[in-house]
Amino acid sequence: MRLGVGLVVVGSLLASVAWADPHPARPRRPRHATSIEPLEPGSLQFELGYVAEHTSGPAPSWWHWTPMQARLQATPTIELQLGFDGVGVHEGRAGAGDPWFGVVAVPLPEDGLAPAVGLHVRLGVPLGNEGFGADGVRLQAGVALTGHFGRLVRLDLDLGVRSRVSAGSGDSLVLPAAVAATVTVFDLVDVIAEVSGDFDLLDLQATPVLRSLVAAGWHVADTLVVDAGAELGLTEQAPDVRIVVGLSWNLADMY
Repeated sequence: MRLGVGLVVVGSLLASVAWADPHPARPRRPRHATSIEPLEPGSLQFELGYVAEHTSGPAPSWWHWTPMQARLQATPTIELQLGFDGVGVHEGRAGAGDPWFGVVAVPLPEDGLAPAVGLHVRLGVPLGNEGFGADGVRLQAGVALTGHFGRLVRLDLDLGVRSRVSAGSGDSLVLPAAVAATVTVFDLVDVIAEVSGDFDLLDLQATPVLRSLVAAGWHVADTLVVDAGAELGLTEQAPDVRIVVGLSWNLADMY
């Protein structure tokens, strides 16, 4: 809980610093796919969301989360990330999720018909409350491609591996995959459609977790994009529905 409040306070303080005027925001949320569209070098972008997730089964219930992350474009090809799974609420209980650290590298920028190629790594640290944070260290790595078709259409592809090393509930090894299409309308609204899934590599007979997302992002200002969307589960293993809202705010150019 205190970690989430701290990140919000840090974001507010950073916004008050008189750095150079920020460049336009380039949201990555609410997609599962990692879009390879680097910020301008020195840009610091903050992304905050709210997720309401309904799961069915013997005991249907709602989960509520407030995920957030800060993205710093350290160099033209390296992005550093600090994130927090957020504060969760479930059946009257509240708790903090886990913090995580990430890096996105772009060895091959987009060039004509050739898409940008990026590598991303994320490390989740099990510091959250029981029942809200993971019960082990999480490590995810993947390869992502981003290509533009004209000025208004973008396609993102992402494929990776996610593992959890746990002394309690057992280890896991999952292959996450996502494909997302974004169409920009009137330079004002991004319409997003995505299909994503998680495939259990330790049990190849298991039914994968498959989801479909439809969302929109409104460019309120050059530096601020507000998004909202709905995600439906395509298999029984996925949550029935997820409602997402959030914002992406390019706070400042630090150098």
